[in-house]
Amino acid sequence: MREFVSAPASTHALARWLCEIYVAAMTPAWRVVLLLPLLALVAGCGTISNGRGWGQDAALRPGWRRVARSAAHTALDPQTWGPLAVAVLLQIDNADKEISTWAVDHTPLFDSPENAQDAVSWTGKALDTIFYASLVATPSGDEPGEWVWNKLRGSMVEFAGFGVANTSVDLLKDATGRVRPNKANDESFPSSHARRSSADVTLGARNVDAMELPGPARVTLKTGMYSLGVVSAWSRIEAEGHYPSDVLAGWALGHFWTAFIHDAFLYKEEPPFMVQVIPQPHGLQALLVRRF
Repeated sequence: MREFVSAPASTHALARWLCEIYVAAMTPAWRVVLLLPLLALVAGCGTISNGRGWGQDAALRPGWRRVARSAAHTALDPQTWGPLAVAVLLQIDNADKEISTWAVDHTPLFDSPENAQDAVSWTGKALDTIFYASLVATPSGDEPGEWVWNKLRGSMVEFAGFGVANTSVDLLKDATGRVRPNKANDESFPSSHARRSSADVTLGARNVDAMELPGPARVTLKTGMYSLGVVSAWSRIEAEGHYPSDVLAGWALGHFWTAFIHDAFLYKEEPPFMVQVIPQPHGLQALLVRRF
């Protein structure tokens, strides 16, 4: 069994110590739940890695270069093109509908469509809770007024990503008119639930990356978020609410819009060239660094 040192006195050191206990002793399910209060304790105040508060650099007009870079980077992200590519491949030999029928008949994860429908609700609420906790826990500054203002600016960017992603899904639902597997209506493609799950996970993971957390806690939390997101998205298939391609397209759209808007409007782009000054035993060394 792992041994721990005595609990330290400072708040940040205490939180790190608790995170070590948490990683060693808790089951994966409890880790996701119990890490949430630790997030606020570790990273609610302070700054991100560039020395500025989270949300401080949010900009209404970030510039076309920053927007274009973010759009290209997000489009090339496997979480964007990967699900879309699989959704297209599923149209071969009617695989999309066959997988849907198999999932509803066998319900390998939830045992019944009714349980799967219940999971749609509780997994969605869990993901929303984790996202909001990560939003509060991002380090937005040490002063109360600064913290509130930076938090407000950063939150507006992330909620804008949610809004654009939701609108894009609604427009596609109206345009495609695909009938759901359970024949309830013609709003099957793409999945709004998968879009929400993906958005929660994408922004929650980016918020976690902005925090100064111990490595094991960061990896555990992000793994738990992504695992819960996938389970949440799959629940719509077993509940006979969507075909797999609906879920995959919804996930891709949720990720693309939230990641693109977050990266384009929230963080200040670093200059392409930077000068680093490194102390040496007999003087200083200056380096010109090219950012790629």
